[in-house]
Amino acid sequence: ERSRRVDELASAASKAEIRALHIRIHRLDKTLVQVTEMMAVQQQQHVLYNESLLGVQYEYKQLFRKGQVEDIRNYLLLQDTPESDESLAYCRSMRNRRRRTMPTQIPVSALETLVSWVSDPSSSLLLAQGQGIRSSSLDFAADFLDAVLDKDYPVLWALPSASEEEALKPSISGILRSLISQALALDPSIVSEGVNPVSMKHFKTCEGVQQWFAIFERCITRLPRLFLVVDMGLIELATSHEEEEHEFFKVDHFVEFLAEMISRRAKEGLKIAVLSWRFAVSTSLDADEVFDQRRIFTDQGRRAERMMRKPKYRAMFKKRNRGFFERFSSSVTISSQ
Repeated sequence: ERSRRVDELASAASKAEIRALHIRIHRLDKTLVQVTEMMAVQQQQHVLYNESLLGVQYEYKQLFRKGQVEDIRNYLLLQDTPESDESLAYCRSMRNRRRRTMPTQIPVSALETLVSWVSDPSSSLLLAQGQGIRSSSLDFAADFLDAVLDKDYPVLWALPSASEEEALKPSISGILRSLISQALALDPSIVSEGVNPVSMKHFKTCEGVQQWFAIFERCITRLPRLFLVVDMGLIELATSHEEEEHEFFKVDHFVEFLAEMISRRAKEGLKIAVLSWRFAVSTSLDADEVFDQRRIFTDQGRRAERMMRKPKYRAMFKKRNRGFFERFSSSVTISSQ
């Protein structure tokens, strides 16, 4: 009897130990789950903290970059610096006013050349000049810029505005500052990224037209595809007076710089349209050599201009002109790479 009692007590003790062990294991499992959950929460909080920190850093970087760009653009926009938005609005207004009485358009052959030039991915110059209507190249510029901007292609321009009719004449350095300001608006990263980003110091130490040219070229190097529209009439006006006492700059120099810039970016998609009334008169350069046969006329000649004075012909031309912008816009399309 005593032996049986001892066995029962031993069995009960063993079962109690096992139950206690199970309870401890259960508690340990529960603790382990809690610790695992806490670690997961901490890890998630750490990830959220890192993401938040990166977000704050990115936002600060963007704000700092925006401040840099605004400071530089304010520094650039001096009295002799054309306002790009104002100049385009002026050219649009003059085009619309002229077309109410003379609905001009470029020849069909010019559209074909334009399609070929725009779709070609390599860098190149295009000469767009009038052959009968002096203002037709500027009307073409307004049409071209409308089509390019409508498709969100990156583009810069140097066009005349109403202010050029006043006493204050534009300068070459002012025109370049305007182009640089436009480039900064297109690609603000040029002030913060790259091996040696552009800073306010570069602009404050800039002296002379050649250095402004160099900064402008530097500001557009990060743009893989870019259109640039330049009116030679504006360049002629700017070169009609000396830039500085020790510096004389001619239209030829400006065109040569554009050609050199194209040669340095042969495969990078820089497309420069040069607008002119009579290129051979305004420069001593050979148009064939500079533009390599890439030339278009922006009107249909003096005969068409004379015919426009006849109401019957003008009415017929207006009717045919209704679908012109759609055809023109479709010709300004970058081919898929």
